[in-house]
Amino acid sequence: MAGSNCALQSLRILVLCALAAAATTIAPRAMSPCAYSMSRTILAVTGVDPYFITCAGDASLSDDGADDAGKKPGSGGPVVTDLRWCGKPDPLKHPTPPFQCCQPMTTSEPVNFTFPDPAEPLRTRRPAHEAGSDHMAKYRRAVALMKALPRSDPRSFYQQANLLGDPGFVLPFWSWDVPEGMRIPDEFTDRASPLYDARRNPRHLPPKVNDLEFLDAESNYTDEQQVQRNLWVMHKQMVTNARLPSLFLGQPYHAGDKAMPGAGTVELCPHNTMHLWAGDISNPNVEDMGVYYSAGRDPIFYPHHANIDRLWDAWRHIMRTTHGNQTQVDFTDPDWLDSSLLFYDEDLTVEVTRPHPPRSRQEEVLVVEGIEANNSDYVKFDVYVNSMEYHKVRPGGRELARTFVTLKQPGGERDTMKTSMRVALSELLEDLGAEGDDSVTVTLVPVRGKVRIGGLRIEYVAE
Repeated sequence: MAGSNCALQSLRILVLCALAAAATTIAPRAMSPCAYSMSRTILAVTGVDPYFITCAGDASLSDDGADDAGKKPGSGGPVVTDLRWCGKPDPLKHPTPPFQCCQPMTTSEPVNFTFPDPAEPLRTRRPAHEAGSDHMAKYRRAVALMKALPRSDPRSFYQQANLLGDPGFVLPFWSWDVPEGMRIPDEFTDRASPLYDARRNPRHLPPKVNDLEFLDAESNYTDEQQVQRNLWVMHKQMVTNARLPSLFLGQPYHAGDKAMPGAGTVELCPHNTMHLWAGDISNPNVEDMGVYYSAGRDPIFYPHHANIDRLWDAWRHIMRTTHGNQTQVDFTDPDWLDSSLLFYDEDLTVEVTRPHPPRSRQEEVLVVEGIEANNSDYVKFDVYVNSMEYHKVRPGGRELARTFVTLKQPGGERDTMKTSMRVALSELLEDLGAEGDDSVTVTLVPVRGKVRIGGLRIEYVAE
């Protein structure tokens, strides 16, 4: 499972796919979803087909293969998650369908990670076996909501996204490195629970103690012997063999480098070995947990990687406790610090350029075009303007510009409604003090049903 030295970051399995190219068509008067130089079109609120658009033919690439930063493949630089180059993965023998790993095209410009407000309550992860029934119920609900979405939805469980509007929830971790946690947590073994996955090794269900050195054969240790062996493995991988950042985290990996320059200690074992221990060895590729393409389909994947995050922090503490607070425990290479990962949430935000200042007696109008929804269900989504924290806007707040709502139609399951919506901006931007800005930030928040959006633009209307 050693895919790169970035394996200590969670939720990255399904973006490690073979790179390929395909052509694109750019709709007139709509912003390209692929160009770096302008904001991306919103392709969908939900239900985007992963192959709806690919972008290798985009104008942001020059004829000689260099990207818009002037760097050719292999010339170094930060690793960037770029869906323009995602294609069909390398084939496996007898994969469990569906065998597809391209994420839906991202719908907004990338944003830099910022740490939470220190004034906000600190959320602390807890081990799954001690998280408590209420907390695990929240995780079950999150997974159930994600599994209920279609696979093409960016927020669906299949797309490895995150959904749960609960500020008190934090992902639990599977503490397989301490004796109390060296078993699959009971919450993941209930066949009626969304946390259950049938493609796990049936010989490794509780009360079986996990084996941090597992490959394909069972050990002959007693439970106590296995616990002691696991503790020895952890000391060796966390202390003895991990006295430098490059030993623990792995070798540097820059854009264009050959894959797998050298994994760190914990990535090889116990990270990889626990993937194999949890997967069903009777399957051709040890699905689900034992192979890249399907590991994220098991809900225990996320607590597993949350524990890797915890071990990263524990190693930093060990190093500074042992060697002093000035000990270097983090990479400082800007290519590492500027690498990017792709995550989806349920809200889509895009910056829309204002073409020119409106003339007198012209109304500035935001056009939400290419709206497509199935007539068999109610559909509702809200449109917010210049409100990055829309959830803090009170009912009737000025940032809530308009709401789109449709009713069911008889026989609607056979029909797709296609329409558009227009939102008056002139007075709103004046109220917000943004009438002089070059662009506006638009956030679409789904409330009910599934809908696709073709694009956003601003026009000026005089009637």
